[in-house]
Amino acid sequence: MLRRVLAIVAVSVAFATSSRVCVTTHAAPDIDAQLQEADRLAWLTDWTSALPVYVAAEARARTSGTLSQQLYAKFGRLRGEMQVRALGDLSDKLARDLARPIVARDDRLRLRALTAKGDIDLEWDVQAALRDWQQVRQLAGALGEKGWENRAIGELGMIAFLKGNTGEATKSVQQALETARALGDVGGELRYLSAIANGLLLAGYSQMALGFTDRALGFAAQHPETGFPFVANSTKVLTLIELKQYDEAERFAKTAMTQAQTGDRRIKEIELEMMLSRIADARKQPDQALAYLEQARTAAATGQVQRLLADAEEGLAEAYRARGDLNTAARHAVAAVAATTAAGSRFTLPIRIGIQAGISAAQGRVTTADRLYDQGTDIVEGIMVNVPSRTAEMRLVGVMSQLYAGHFALAAGPLNDPEKAYRIIERARGRALADILRVVPSDDPRAADDERLRAIAALQLRLMRARTASERQRLLDELLEVEQRVTVSLNGGTGTRPAAFPRTSEVRIAAVQHTLAPTEVLVEFVLLEPRSYCLAITTHGVQLVPLPGKLRIESLSKRAREELQAGRGSERPASRELYDALLRPVAARWHGASRLFVVPDGQLHLLPFDTVIAANEPDAGGIPVAIVPSASVLALLRTKAETASATRDRPLLAIGGVPYDRMTGSGPVGAAPAGSGSTGFFDAAMPAKLPTLPRAESEVRMAADVLGPRSVVLVGDAATETALKKEDLSRYEVLHLAAHGFADQKFPERAAIVLLSDVGAGDDGLLQPREIARLGLRARLVVLSACDTAVGPTIGQEGVLNVARAFLVGGASSVMMTLWPVSDAISAALMHQFYDHLARGDDVSDSLRASKRAVLDRFGPESIATIAAFQIVGDGAQRIGKPKAASQTVGGR
Repeated sequence: MLRRVLAIVAVSVAFATSSRVCVTTHAAPDIDAQLQEADRLAWLTDWTSALPVYVAAEARARTSGTLSQQLYAKFGRLRGEMQVRALGDLSDKLARDLARPIVARDDRLRLRALTAKGDIDLEWDVQAALRDWQQVRQLAGALGEKGWENRAIGELGMIAFLKGNTGEATKSVQQALETARALGDVGGELRYLSAIANGLLLAGYSQMALGFTDRALGFAAQHPETGFPFVANSTKVLTLIELKQYDEAERFAKTAMTQAQTGDRRIKEIELEMMLSRIADARKQPDQALAYLEQARTAAATGQVQRLLADAEEGLAEAYRARGDLNTAARHAVAAVAATTAAGSRFTLPIRIGIQAGISAAQGRVTTADRLYDQGTDIVEGIMVNVPSRTAEMRLVGVMSQLYAGHFALAAGPLNDPEKAYRIIERARGRALADILRVVPSDDPRAADDERLRAIAALQLRLMRARTASERQRLLDELLEVEQRVTVSLNGGTGTRPAAFPRTSEVRIAAVQHTLAPTEVLVEFVLLEPRSYCLAITTHGVQLVPLPGKLRIESLSKRAREELQAGRGSERPASRELYDALLRPVAARWHGASRLFVVPDGQLHLLPFDTVIAANEPDAGGIPVAIVPSASVLALLRTKAETASATRDRPLLAIGGVPYDRMTGSGPVGAAPAGSGSTGFFDAAMPAKLPTLPRAESEVRMAADVLGPRSVVLVGDAATETALKKEDLSRYEVLHLAAHGFADQKFPERAAIVLLSDVGAGDDGLLQPREIARLGLRARLVVLSACDTAVGPTIGQEGVLNVARAFLVGGASSVMMTLWPVSDAISAALMHQFYDHLARGDDVSDSLRASKRAVLDRFGPESIATIAAFQIVGDGAQRIGKPKAASQTVGGR
């Protein structure tokens, strides 16, 4: 897992660094022509073709040209030779030449030397590269060299990434891409498409990275003059490895390796050897994996390629640890940290410190391991200060999750310190969401980035009308680029720049205990190998309970979920086995309690805990259960709810009865069948048409009838996204959406609740997480009577990304969600029971528990598949009071 950081390979690969402007000279014009041709090829990033031209020009200038021409050609040659010569030596040679008076006096000659040195230093010493490219930017600006000035901006963006400033990196590289297009800089455009793909991959956006990589490869195919696109190919390999598509990854890697060996490109060979090592490791070929790594390490050390040497040392540390050779693993781990520090790559440093800490812990050096984990975490905290958005913060936590998990295992195991274990895991669990809940918006959350969100809506409206696969693919390419910009800029609806997460602002365990009622219990699961743990928190204390390893628990969880989805009656052996392994060891903590809060991990996010507990504790009658992303999030939700009640003066806003058969546009909107892994709507092929939901309108009218005065119901033509957004949602206690919903595992921000579109208002009808987060809700409860609203990718210790979480970001205190598709008739019965219990004054989670029992008594075991799917996320203790009275209905048929 941690070797995903090899994605840094293409992030910091050298730019095309040969100016298209030749040094001023009065010597033979044919030498100038040679240099101009070499510059042209280098500017296109085709260094394989450029190098021999520089060599020939240098030889000719030595005998019949000027010293300036000779030096200019030499600088190009040195840059071209960085693949095969020791980088430290090359950097020193250029530094000495830069000090020569002739170079100091000639700005264009100096510019050429600095760009060559900057590329070399990026692989050798990031701090030196920073100085080089700062000088390039200043000098190019003074000379009016727009192309070089833009290349310097992009290069400085890559350096900012390596130093941990992801916000500056994102802005600079995006700017460099747009400027390269405007200038017609083909080599630059290819470089920055590839660089963005690499940054997305390293930040955890594998599917988005794949889209940008394919675009870069397509662009390279249109411009063969750029030479073989090593950066795009390397990124493609890494992305395919991350997506576990090993055969395809190997095919791309071997094609690139053939090109690298033909062109004598040693750095590329080293990179590809490490990628092939990862593929061999995934295929359970440890000897082959180790051989690739040893070759890569030797070549990187010989060439003084610090960045790749650090990567290889890290891979060797993990390989020897897997073999049980801890002493050898420790030596390589120390070397990886040393090489990373020397190279100046702050972003990858905490991951490698975490590997060193884990090996130290395995050796029994507990104090050393604890110190190293603290050191690594402190670096992550520093990087967090500069993330460009809450989304980026969330993804960064996902990338660094192994660091937190390893430290937790140390605190829970050898240190046996429950409070320390809590502090460690809560610095990662639901972190971005906790930060959003902690920050009070400084402005209207719907005001920022409206232009980009409107652009997304416009593209999605065009997708609805698109009739051909080629047109849809073109629109999807446009959508991908706009989404990338929004992803790195939106702050989860806060309207503010993300703040740092210093230790002083953590929700301490005493604060969590203070928010719990005496009869409430919170259990937090952390799945690890070889042993998992449960933190059980009550007002009286906190306990650590050891559990079986992650692989066993997740296997049982998957089987238990499949049993429930299949509607099996009392014969559910996997459910009983899961209960015995996961829940029985901690069940005594909640016996007699009034409510259970569960913080899941991994596959447990898709487990209906309440149903599993009720089936295996029949005498207890079940316990009300609510899922929370973290203990900190629960405490913050409760604190926030205390300040929100003053503005709520309407009981319910309900939307249903969407006329899907009359959706705007000539093309249908739809979702793929459940379990297909695709949403359909975002495929290049035409999607399926959504069926109408015959019970949805009666469902929302029923809810308004029960909750009474001043409820608002939007049905039929009024059930639009525009109408929803026009409401002052901060006034409603409950928001109920009875509509189609779909999840997207690849692009979670594309998940949606499907309402009616409004072309005139520019709304596409797809209520998506990036919009939900900005709704300004203060609802006690959001009811999502739609399928798969709990489904989404799990981002390490940050948690699962789904539509339900987006409503918590948007201001709701609790959300009713579904884990899988459900029966329409049984859902309607459950909803009626649920609202009746809410109207009696029962809290949210107890209302759902009682409703499930009533429906099970009425329909029998065949209802299990539907009622198990409904879950509460957030503060299940919320209560909605109401007297009965008429409600207001808008729209109809």
